Amino acid sequence: MDAEGRTALEKLRSLQGPAFDKAYVLLQSDGHKKLLAIHEEYVRSGRDRERRNVARLTRLLIEEHLEHLEMLRIRLG
Repeated sequence: MDAEGRTALEKLRSLQGPAFDKAYVLLQSDGHKKLLAIHEEYVRSGRDRERRNVARLTRLLIEEHLEHLEMLRIRLG
């Protein structure tokens, strides 16, 4: 785990209840956005056709997760 991940984990450990829920959803959303960017870049510039196809399919799942996280964020307020 990198320094950013350790900092995020420490923050989560200090929270409870709704504050924890909101912070957790935000961190998950940020992580999914970073992961989506990696997959999008590989779809554009990856050399292996099969891996580009896997990245393309995985990208759809990540986008779906982001939609669910947004719904959770709205529900949590």
